[in-house]
Amino acid sequence: MAFSRRTIAHALSSCPPFRISVLRVACRPPEKSNTVLKVTIGGKEWYCERPSYEWTRLDLGFVKKGFFAEQKLLFPEIREPLGVFDAKGRWWARRELSSYGLVEYFVEHPAVYMRMMALHTRDVEIITSSLRAVQKRLADPRQFVKHLRMFQRLYQLMYRAQASVFMAFDPLAWEFRKFLLRFLTREEVNHYYPRFLAGEATKVALKKGYVQERKQVEYAQTRGVLYGIHLKPRAFYAEPQFFHAYPEDAAMVRALQERGASQKDIDRFFAFRMIVPLGFQINEEAQYVETAGLSAHLGVLMCAIAKKIAVKVSDLQKMSVLSLIRAVRKK
Repeated sequence: MAFSRRTIAHALSSCPPFRISVLRVACRPPEKSNTVLKVTIGGKEWYCERPSYEWTRLDLGFVKKGFFAEQKLLFPEIREPLGVFDAKGRWWARRELSSYGLVEYFVEHPAVYMRMMALHTRDVEIITSSLRAVQKRLADPRQFVKHLRMFQRLYQLMYRAQASVFMAFDPLAWEFRKFLLRFLTREEVNHYYPRFLAGEATKVALKKGYVQERKQVEYAQTRGVLYGIHLKPRAFYAEPQFFHAYPEDAAMVRALQERGASQKDIDRFFAFRMIVPLGFQINEEAQYVETAGLSAHLGVLMCAIAKKIAVKVSDLQKMSVLSLIRAVRKK
């Protein structure tokens, strides 16, 4: 029996605590939310992998469509909802769209992962070029409504690969290292594995001095769309390298063959080998696009809007984007 998104969201929101399992994941440190909630609804496993992220009404007006869009890109054949927001604004994903399902899915279908990263790369190019184009006009009251709608489109692009970019990568990288340790010595792994951990965006950010510390936002209880409001807006793009060659590759393949790796193991190695170098670059890049890109630019717009309609920036969190547009038009 198929359940609607509303039915699932209600079931998750009203689920008693004793029915919810609390899992700890080793691939993320506590400060990056290493707690996962798990519950069974309608015979299906549902996971909340960022239980501390409670998206506000304002946040959802920007991000919701993007979160929902990823299912159509990855699993167009599945008609039932694979993701919902509960009453607290927390995102829950059915196993297929959680990192628990995606890690195995991407290892079995690495080309699908590469395709998603290629799509996301194109989306990031659109986002950064759009931000550059409006950077100096964000505080223009004549364009507030136009810019609000633009940010809705840009956030939809940013988050239509959110599980592939943010949720899946840490466990993918973690599982790759665990896999290598099955066949190689710790010294061999420690020499080879760091080769994969280099981000093109980070290189550019460091070179240009774009690395900034985010100040505490007094009203922000979660990582919402105004998370980077105190950062200086930056809109830069660093093209990722889709394919890498490392001097140790041939030796690693030979070592796996000589140390009893099965054909399935070799296939998994090649899948991880394709995924992890690109995934690290995209994951690092996404941090800049999220914060100093989208969030910092939106922060400039929101501060200007708050001033125009005479409310505190904190009060905007309680408004929908539609009600915000109406308030702007009245002034």
